[in-house]
Amino acid sequence: MKTTRLRAILLAPTRPVTWRHWVYLVLGGAVMLPYVFLAMTPVGFTTDLQGAVVVAVVAIVFLATIAAVAATGTLSAVRKVEMFTARELLGGGIREIAVPDSPPREDRWRAGTYFTMHLLAGGVVGTLTITMIPLAIAWVLYPLTSWDGQMGTVDPTYAMPIYGIGLIVGFGYLCAALGALLARLAPRLLGPSQAARIAQMERVADDLAERNRLARDLHDSVGHSLSVVTLQAAAARRMWSKNPDFAYEALGAVEQSARTALADLDHVLGLLREETTEEASATLLQLDTLVRRNRAAGATIEVDVAGALDALPIGISREAYLMVQEALTNAMRHANGRPVGLRVSVGPHTLRLQARNPLPEGEAQSRPSGGRGVRGMRERVASLGGTIDVGADGDEWCVDIHIDWEAAK
Repeated sequence: MKTTRLRAILLAPTRPVTWRHWVYLVLGGAVMLPYVFLAMTPVGFTTDLQGAVVVAVVAIVFLATIAAVAATGTLSAVRKVEMFTARELLGGGIREIAVPDSPPREDRWRAGTYFTMHLLAGGVVGTLTITMIPLAIAWVLYPLTSWDGQMGTVDPTYAMPIYGIGLIVGFGYLCAALGALLARLAPRLLGPSQAARIAQMERVADDLAERNRLARDLHDSVGHSLSVVTLQAAAARRMWSKNPDFAYEALGAVEQSARTALADLDHVLGLLREETTEEASATLLQLDTLVRRNRAAGATIEVDVAGALDALPIGISREAYLMVQEALTNAMRHANGRPVGLRVSVGPHTLRLQARNPLPEGEAQSRPSGGRGVRGMRERVASLGGTIDVGADGDEWCVDIHIDWEAAK
């Protein structure tokens, strides 16, 4: 067991990951060379200056060079190249991080810090590669190139190959350590900051909520239109021979409802494809049109409106229209031609929607809480901070919604 572990430790620098680390670091050292050459220009004019002044000039040039490297690392293109190179040669957590098109300022300076560390570490490894590795090879070959026949106990001939192998192994471990350090720092410095990650999560959550809302809109709108089309077509079939005029009007209502459903479907699908064109959604100001379309299908709807519908906030009015539409859809499915009651009350900062329809005998027990449409209404009401009460009340199915948008703020 100990032999296997020792062998694994000794062979660690020759593993492929170490060579990838070495390539990554040498690339950083190569990128560092132009900065070094530029820094050598002002340092070359210090030959005639005194010692303290030389030290000050060298320190200023060094700091200016580091600042220039860090500023270069803040560029978006440099950050993308750095992340791509780190993914291919370092691996680790950086593989799971996407490159943002326009990162915030904080993230750019963090990327500049990592770029500077990469170039400095690469400069060290590059310098050791062209100096220490040839020296280590020369020491390993010393017995073959400098053998003088002496067999003294202190003859350095026997020690030189050991020193050379030790230098090569130490250099391998140094590359592995620096590469592992950069691999650990890459996700933290090249990746988004905590604030950026939180903002991204919020955008994803908002997008999912919006898509969920669009799905509800599609269900409510198209489902309502198809229910109306079914009732209108059935009424036209029944009255075709008895009352052709009524059947003709019902078929016209079928056509209009189908067109409305197709328009709503195209609108929602366009939003899901992230198209830029937007259409105005219906609000409670179109309540008369909604009721008239349902009456054309043969439904008997008694409407009572109290208050000014145009006083509602646009967001509340739009959501309320969809909730009324869904409530009427459910009512028409289960009223079986009997009257449906709808009451809309608008207060200074409140809205109350009430819909009632008779239930066939036994249906209250089979549908105690409503279906998917009721779930959609509950989600809409919850998003507005209101309350909803849905269920059977005796032999009637009741929907009672109360929204206070001032209290919800």
